Amino acid sequence: MIDPVSVHLEAAIYLYFVLVAGVGCYFHVRLWLASRRSPDYDDGANPN
Repeated sequence: MIDPVSVHLEAAIYLYFVLVAGVGCYFHVRLWLASRRSPDYDDGANPN
C-alpha cells in the first residue's frame, strides 16, 4: 500500500493543479476573446 503523504506535500500538489488549471483557463479566454474581436469572426447568426 502507498504511504500517506504529508499535509504540506498534498497542499503543494493541489496548488500546482489549481495553478495549471488557472493558466489554461487564462489562455483559453484570451484566445476566445481574440477570435471574437477578429474582423472575420462569424458566429453563424446572420445567414446573409
